Amino acid sequence: EALDQILMVEGCQMMTFGYQDWCADSGLFGEPARVHIRPKADQLVSRSAKAGKTVTTVVSTPEEADHYAGLGARMFLVGVDISMKRQALADRIGQFPG
Repeated sequence: EALDQILMVEGCQMMTFGYQDWCADSGLFGEPARVHIRPKADQLVSRSAKAGKTVTTVVSTPEEADHYAGLGARMFLVGVDISMKRQALADRIGQFPG
């Protein structure tokens, strides 16, 4: 909502966001999160890059890195810990009846 104002902050040279953090903050996960957050993340990356900021984000797959690189992101942190924990929890819960 305040991206334009943030991009105009003197001395701000880098923009970063955590996709999973953004999803968790919104209370959305899986497909609902992708539908709601992805367009906002895409806009943040492309507008920030066009404003001359170095954009960095956390990615979990090469496809994510390619997507965000295409929008102007230049620095990537590879994060899989949340995805691994979520999958392990889902696997464990799936072992219980009902």
